[in-house]
Amino acid sequence: MCVLQLQMHRANLTLNLHKWKGEVLMSVRQRACGLLASSLLMVSLWATPAEAHVQFETRQACITSPALQGQQPTLLQLEVAETNEQRARGLMERTSLSDNSGMVFIYPTTGLRSFWMYRTRIPLDIAFMNAQGVVMEVQQMAPCHERKASRCPTYRPAVPYKMALEMAAGRFAALHITTGSKLSLHACPQEIGNPS
Repeated sequence: MCVLQLQMHRANLTLNLHKWKGEVLMSVRQRACGLLASSLLMVSLWATPAEAHVQFETRQACITSPALQGQQPTLLQLEVAETNEQRARGLMERTSLSDNSGMVFIYPTTGLRSFWMYRTRIPLDIAFMNAQGVVMEVQQMAPCHERKASRCPTYRPAVPYKMALEMAAGRFAALHITTGSKLSLHACPQEIGNPS
């Protein structure tokens, strides 16, 4: 009887040992899979900058210029950068912009801020505007080819602003966008008598 009990006890120990090994093995497999998944996620985030996934709403906007008094305002298609992530991404990595398109940066408060051209591939015109959309200052910005952001020049207006408009270099001259021009973030009104 004692031998039988000893054998049963030994069998239980063996069974428990195998069960414990299975649980440990399963735990190790789960941890390895979790570690692998985390590693793959980190590699994908490193390989593809997070800001590449930033989405922008596109709105029609209307700009009038004092140089074109009596003429129709110009209709623009603008991507809107209202969040910190959107403003940080801006027009980085773009290789072109269509003629009447660009990006408007909207800030929660009026203030003095600087823009830079780090990872921006095309030259841009920038207009700094007050809360009513009136252009107070215009500058031209050249792409920065430096690998470190800290080596890129910054562009800062002389006056505080609430919004900024960026378009491809030369478009401000073509559209007569100057100090005193006014941007409205709505479609241009239709002329009376024109079909909708």
